[in-house]
Parts: sequence; C-alpha cells; structure tokens
Amino acid sequence: MAEMRVTWRDLKQGILLATGTTHTLILAGASLNLALTDAQGAPVTGAAYRITQANAPAVDGTLNDEGTAKVSGLLAGACEISFPDYDATDWLPAAELPLTGQTHEVASGEHLAVIAAERGFHNFLAIWDHPNNAALKERRENPHVLQPGDLLFVPDRSQGGASGQTGSSYTFNLKCAHLLLRLKLLSLNGKPLVGEGCTLTLDGADTQVETDVDGLVELVIPPATRSATLVAGEQRYDLVVGGLDPVDSPTGLQARLYNLGYDVGVEVETGKVDVDELRFAIQLFQSEHDLPVTGEADDKTRLAIGQLAGC
Repeated sequence: MAEMRVTWRDLKQGILLATGTTHTLILAGASLNLALTDAQGAPVTGAAYRITQANAPAVDGTLNDEGTAKVSGLLAGACEISFPDYDATDWLPAAELPLTGQTHEVASGEHLAVIAAERGFHNFLAIWDHPNNAALKERRENPHVLQPGDLLFVPDRSQGGASGQTGSSYTFNLKCAHLLLRLKLLSLNGKPLVGEGCTLTLDGADTQVETDVDGLVELVIPPATRSATLVAGEQRYDLVVGGLDPVDSPTGLQARLYNLGYDVGVEVETGKVDVDELRFAIQLFQSEHDLPVTGEADDKTRLAIGQLAGC
C-alpha cells in the first residue's frame, strides 16, 4: 500500500497512479505562518525552515525577504518547526547545549566568534558560557582576546524543534551576540581625530564611516570576520580582527605598543618578539605616562597599556 499526501489543487488537476497497487491519499490542506527576527527585531531573510509531521514527509523551504513564510500543504494538527542552519540554542528558548563536544586549541588569529561561526553557532556567547569553559573564562577577560594554545571546549550542536499546530502563526527570535569593531584614531600628538571620514572594507564591501568626538569608529561586523581594511585620508590600515593576544603576554604587549605608535623593533605580524626593543618601548611608555621607568610590564603598566589600546 502506498501513501501519498495531496492537496485540493492536486485533486483538481488530476493525479497519475500506478495500477495494481492500493493507494491511500492523504488530504493536506492545512497551513501555518512563520517569522524569524534577530535580537533587534529585524527580519532574518533567507533562513531555511523545516516542518515535520507524523506519517508525512518533511516540508522544507526558506523565509522570504520579510523573514516570513506561509507554509501550506500540511496535515491538520500537530507539527514540529525547526531552522536547520541554526543551532537549537540560537532560537529555541528551552534548548540547552549538550555536555558532549570537542576541545579546540586556539590558533593564532582566531577569536571566539570565528570559532563559533565555523562550527555553526550563531550565538558565540553560548559557547563562552558553557560550564566546561569556566576555567578559561576566568583566565581570559575578553573572549575575543585569546592566546594561541588556549583550550576552548566547543559543545556538539543542539538539535531540536518547536512544537506547533497548523492554523497558527509563530514568531521566533535569534539570540544574537553582536561582534563590534571599535577603532580609535589619534593624531601624531595623541589627540582624537574628530569627524574624520573613513572607508572600512569588509569582504570586499566598502562602508563609509566617520569618527565621533572621541575619535572612535564603531561598527557591527559579521561574526566570522578575520580581517578588514580602514582607509583614513592617505593612511591605510590592514586590520587583523581578533588577532591581539592577551595583554599579559609578550606578543600582546608588543602589538598594543605598536598600535600606539611605539617602535618595537619587529613587524608584529611575524609573532616574533625583540626582547630588548620591547623593554625599551615599555620604558618610553612608562616615562610618558608617569609610571616608574623599569622596562618591566608590571600590573599598573599592563593596565595602562590595555586601557589606552582599548583592550
């Protein structure tokens, strides 16, 4: 016996059936309405959805430009709604991340949002807040400033769907932790550049931005961003997003001092450290900021460097 789900339109147009077989036609004329929004209430367009019901094949589709869909051709009654491209914890309030997963060793240039995005997590803070990362979270204040070699637990993706009923409308919200790129532009004498027009290039797309009264530029960027380019006047800056090591590491100190205009003796992109040049740069910083001139990065010096560098 073969089962076939059909609609009134199918019956009107006619259905081809093989002889010698018993067919059961299931009339599927019910529907439901779906909507998906981000944390700010903006529609999430193009997201894949799936509707499953007992004794019926799954119905797959994508949300339109308004982040909505009317899903028809369903059996009347209960159904399960899911968004396969997202982890269940990204949009399903009751979903929890499993305790199973893998340990990821952080590589140079990686930050939490990149690691999460490459493993299918929209809300990267769900990984950071996982109990298996409590020790790392205590050691690293900023999830986007990790040290190469840090061990981050990445849980398995959480599967699940929301229970629904045909004839109803459902709106779901993505839990979104935005990745914010913050840049501060200073003149040669350390004063903020106010109202400076800049071009920020991400993934080949240009965005025109302008510094505020503090010389700051802030822009929400895609979680998987690794690099960007900023052009301000005649100056071009190639940015490695999330590429800073913690301030208590030699490479982290060196990169921040370099960004602040101090000569550290090497190109910071190489990851190498010139100990003597770094010590001299620390002495200059301490002298210019009324700190004891020791050339050693004590707690007060690291705090001052981190505050001035922004992290």
